[in-house]
Amino acid sequence: MFLPVALRQHAESRPDAPAFVTAVGPAVSYVELVQRVDSMARWLDRAGIHRHHRVAIVLPAGNDLAMAITTVLCN
Repeated sequence: MFLPVALRQHAESRPDAPAFVTAVGPAVSYVELVQRVDSMARWLDRAGIHRHHRVAIVLPAGNDLAMAITTVLCN
């Protein structure tokens, strides 16, 4: 099963469950993760960055880094 499909299925079955917990910032639920991944994917698309383009992610450790990595892996 691909990550995007698994992520969405889990968000539907357990929306409020924590998707990940980092040492920096609050836990992020699956529903919130899917919403933020979709939002970031739309932003990348508008910026002209599409599937198979290389991207660099430079962020401090924490929720934003985890969501950025998840966005790139899912799109």
